[in-house]
Amino acid sequence: MRITNQFMTDRGMPLILIFMVCLGIGHLCWRAWFQPALPLDALPKPAAMQADGSLILQRSAPYLSPPKAPHLLPAGSKEERRISIAIKPKPLTANDCAPVHLDLSLVRGEDGRRVVASSPDGEIISALDLPIAAEGMPTEPKRWAAGASYGVNQQAPGLWLERDLGRVRLGLDLNKADQGIETRVRLGWVF
Repeated sequence: MRITNQFMTDRGMPLILIFMVCLGIGHLCWRAWFQPALPLDALPKPAAMQADGSLILQRSAPYLSPPKAPHLLPAGSKEERRISIAIKPKPLTANDCAPVHLDLSLVRGEDGRRVVASSPDGEIISALDLPIAAEGMPTEPKRWAAGASYGVNQQAPGLWLERDLGRVRLGLDLNKADQGIETRVRLGWVF
């Protein structure tokens, strides 16, 4: 019993404290790298009526597992956003009109982003999807990189090649050395 108490006071407590600090730092790094904050366009916001009568729609928090779409989605597409609108038509006569509901889905497929629309209360007779700016559309990420290097101390040129495979980066270096060509293989983590 005496040896255990002496271990806990002499060596054990500092090791436990160091372990706990490392565990805390590791947890913070894991959250920062693997659980990024929500992008600005996914944060909840309230609805806002504008001076011309138009409405900036309320934005809810993202669904982790959304309910089934109210309409068919194109084969191979992925739903990015779902919009639901209730419209009360202005009456043309003295009779009051019932509200009309409109469901929209923004989907991404092989031919880019598209909008799917449906209404449980009526028939859609006309619709238009008009892209205004293309900068919101993501481009295919660049996975290859190549370049030249120069060893300042040895005054030796070199070439390098890299390829990203998800979160793993592979690299190859070819450098001029005294005995010929030095080859290095690199393995890294993208964050």
